[in-house]
Amino acid sequence: DGDAILTFGRSSAVEMILRNAKEEGKKFSVFVVDSNPLFEGRPFAHRLATQGIDCTYVLLSAISNIIREVTKVFIGAAAVLTNGSVYSRIGTASVCLIAHSFHKPVLCCCETYKFTDKAWFNSLTSNEEGDPNQLIMADDEDCVSDLKDWKSNDSLSIVNMQYDLTPPEYISMLISEVGMIPPTSVPVIIREYHLKVGDS
Repeated sequence: DGDAILTFGRSSAVEMILRNAKEEGKKFSVFVVDSNPLFEGRPFAHRLATQGIDCTYVLLSAISNIIREVTKVFIGAAAVLTNGSVYSRIGTASVCLIAHSFHKPVLCCCETYKFTDKAWFNSLTSNEEGDPNQLIMADDEDCVSDLKDWKSNDSLSIVNMQYDLTPPEYISMLISEVGMIPPTSVPVIIREYHLKVGDS
């Protein structure tokens, strides 16, 4: 009770945990931190508020103004690597870095089917690129982006990376259907899961 939880973007696992906590009568508030160009936090904040959860919506650029009020950080994951690194929506690593700097615990909510025996040490090794034009679209239709003719300029490139990699030292704990485990236990979970799959 009384926690001020920071989330980033949108995560079904995080939403389920927050919804269940609300149904159990826990009292807490949520800072939904968001970023462009996808703004996944907008519908997420709307759903939480509709369920009666006290929410504050802010952009990633303002996180330094609210991080002192936060007691815990909840993030989702697209994958958790065997070395404990978390592969998630672009911007997650920045959120975790700031949280780590302010000694705020970071809890990654992720089902074990997302655990993988792959490992890499940067987000460029394996990533997805979105439409570059998403980064130059103006929210205001009356505004014309200075970069609208970027394709005709050979000296200019626009890269819309979709994911980043958070090092395990920025993750306090992983929350999954097997309970709370440290990032260092990921190889054990992967090994046990493979054994079960092999036996079935």
